[in-house]
This record gives sequence, C-alpha cells and structure tokens, in this order.
Amino acid sequence: MEAAATAFLFALIVTWMASAIFCVWLADVKGRDGNLWLIWGLLFGIAALIAIAGAPPAAKRLGRQCHSYDESISVKALVCPWCGARQINPQSPPPPDLDAVQAEQSSAANAENQTAVDRKGELKLIAVSIFVVAIIFAIVWFIGVVVG
Repeated sequence: MEAAATAFLFALIVTWMASAIFCVWLADVKGRDGNLWLIWGLLFGIAALIAIAGAPPAAKRLGRQCHSYDESISVKALVCPWCGARQINPQSPPPPDLDAVQAEQSSAANAENQTAVDRKGELKLIAVSIFVVAIIFAIVWFIGVVVG
C-alpha cells in the first residue's frame, strides 16, 4: 500500500513539473511572459495550464510610447493617462496622419480575423497539451505501482 502512495506522489510531482513546462510553452505561443507562467505553473500545476490554455493571445497595442512614462498610449491622446504628461510639445514628433492611423487599424482588424481563424488550431494545441500531461501522470504512476 505504501508503494502505491509513493508512486502516486511521484506521479503528481512529475505531472506538476510537466504542467509548468507546458505553461511556459503555451505562454510563448500566445505571446505572453513565459517566466511569469512558469511561476504560475509551479504554484498551481494543472490549474495554471488550464488557465493559460483558455487565455486569449496577448493583444498588440496600437499607439505610441509616452515620452516620460514607458507605457503605450493612444495615438490621439494629448495627455498620458498613466502619468498625466502632455504629449504635444515642440520636441515630440508630430502625430501620424489620419490615413496611416486608419491603415494601422485596418491591419489590426485583419490580424483579429486571422486570430479567430487560428482559434481552432489553438484548441487542438490546448487539448494535446492537457492530454500529454495526463498521459505523463498515468505512465509515471503505473511504473511506480508496478516497480513498487
């Protein structure tokens, strides 16, 4: 009986580590911070894997950088919402023309459509990663029971 409990605990630890590794991989695929998701994976295991699997890809922001605060702001913003700094001054470059902004927004809409098309492939990726973690757990547990 003790061998089965040890095998189960070992399988659980291996599954926890595999979940953390898959969290990093899925975070990278979705354009998110892999180091942060490694920590979440180590803390929460398969729950973190399910969370990153269900998370949408990181959105690319349209805009420009605030000249005094390192955050992205709207192209049309006159004042930074983060720090309150005025954005129109003699040293700052002039805002882009309206045609360029509309072309950028159009390309963002096309990217969103492509993201919706890629959602089916993403669901397959999620299912495969969770399935692989479950198989790893089953194999490690089985080996532990047979050997122990």
